[in-house]
Amino acid sequence: MRTILLNIFIIALTLTACNKKDDDEIGKNVKDPYKLPWKTENIHYENLSMCNGSHSSGYKLYYKDSLLMEECTLGSTRISNSLLINDSILHLFVIRKSNSSYDLLTKNGGHSWEEIHVGPPEIYKIHYVNLELVYCVTINQNDLYFTGIWKSNLSNFKDSLTKGRHYITDLGTNISDMDSTVITLNDSVDFVIKFKD
Repeated sequence: MRTILLNIFIIALTLTACNKKDDDEIGKNVKDPYKLPWKTENIHYENLSMCNGSHSSGYKLYYKDSLLMEECTLGSTRISNSLLINDSILHLFVIRKSNSSYDLLTKNGGHSWEEIHVGPPEIYKIHYVNLELVYCVTINQNDLYFTGIWKSNLSNFKDSLTKGRHYITDLGTNISDMDSTVITLNDSVDFVIKFKD
């Protein structure tokens, strides 16, 4: 009986040490970590001007009142759009005027983030398909760039902004109950993204 109790005590100590290690990992980004799971409703951001002199801008990203990350660059950097999916998933679209755009994506309520390049700096349209698939359309002059985010291999396909219905195939995604989605850019331009040939 003592051996069994001793083994249970050793296992409990090991689990406590593992949990402490996980808490330390969270604490690297947030000074006052909150109990997991985090929720996207507690995330907010602030765009900044003149954050490092007169020709700089950027943003700060917070979970409740704790700073998660910040960016300040020469030129124009800002969060332009957000797409809240649920308690866990949030897309924040960041524009760097002189360079490009990217999506800051969290799948765990803000605990960790992934940066996904989505094309030129001007975000034209964000198109929600499902929990695991969003398309971002960016534009540079009249060239359009389509990027599939998360469950997609579509990246930087470009086409002129001409009237009519256009077709793109995205074989990198697999949606069982859909074979395509339609992105309406304006009154005269539609893009059909086909998931299967």
